[in-house]
Amino acid sequence: MRTLLTAGVVLLLAIPVGATAQQWTLQSTGTSARLPTSYEGLPNSAVSCIDGHLYFETGSGLAVDAFTSAGDAASISVDGTLFKTKAEQLEHTAAVAIPPEAVPALKRGTKMAISYPTGAGVEQRSFSLRGSGRALSTIESRCGLSSASAAAPSPSPASPSASGGSDALKRLQIAVAQEVTPDCQSLGGKSVSFERGAVQTVAAADPAHPDVIFNFHHVICNGAGHPIVGAGYCGAGPCLQRRSSYANGRYAETNQYYE
Repeated sequence: MRTLLTAGVVLLLAIPVGATAQQWTLQSTGTSARLPTSYEGLPNSAVSCIDGHLYFETGSGLAVDAFTSAGDAASISVDGTLFKTKAEQLEHTAAVAIPPEAVPALKRGTKMAISYPTGAGVEQRSFSLRGSGRALSTIESRCGLSSASAAAPSPSPASPSASGGSDALKRLQIAVAQEVTPDCQSLGGKSVSFERGAVQTVAAADPAHPDVIFNFHHVICNGAGHPIVGAGYCGAGPCLQRRSSYANGRYAETNQYYE
């Protein structure tokens, strides 16, 4: 009898651990939730409020690549209901936009499958939605969002998204990706993506158009698993830091250094 009781206690103690691991975990900021490990084994993914939008971010493994030749089309499926969306290159990272019409389904659903472009093709990952309702409601409230307004905030005058700066920044990002892709491919990689921290903004004379610094420590060669080495980008330690300023509707390089 004592053996049976001991086994029962062990079983009861083990259940909450597994349950916790398979649910959405709200982060301390209240603006992001860590997702459980995907059914395919991908850890550390998250749903976050970034610049007034809701986005899906991969945490490891194959990264979202908004520059893939297959285009930026992505989709989110909740219990079989499909919502079309797209991958976006943001200021600091690439992520998949969560359309506002998908949010109610994500809150009450049981399983989410998301397809997104990568340098290796289109990938699909699926996740449990346990705990998503509470997490998403908190994220929306902390970010001042509702499911009707999450995808269309007004641009801030102090952001490069105002007055044409967004288009100029995107053109700059595409130009950098195209510039380093041949070197990435020579290293055995397939395409280039930007980690968080690759694109930094600093105050400039025009508050609406801050200067942009590309930190090549965070310009990643997908398939090679490291920053772009050689070709003047990264050495044994320091990596290129390239600064550009906005003028006449475009960003142009002003100086560069290594650190």
